[in-house]
Amino acid sequence: MEEQGATRMIREKELTGEVLLSHIEDMIKDQKRYADAAEKIGQPKAANHLYKEVKKLIRGER
Repeated sequence: MEEQGATRMIREKELTGEVLLSHIEDMIKDQKRYADAAEKIGQPKAANHLYKEVKKLIRGER
């Protein structure tokens, strides 16, 4: 999905709260591009799914 522009990958060794927040903010700012790319590869609700998963993580539900 990253190659098609539908998401971004963060390597575990590079993952910090600041890095994750920065990536999420970038994706929110450019959500139409990410949504369009996700739809083209058959994942039209990928942005919504990501949002819900991040909310669960923030709430400690996982």
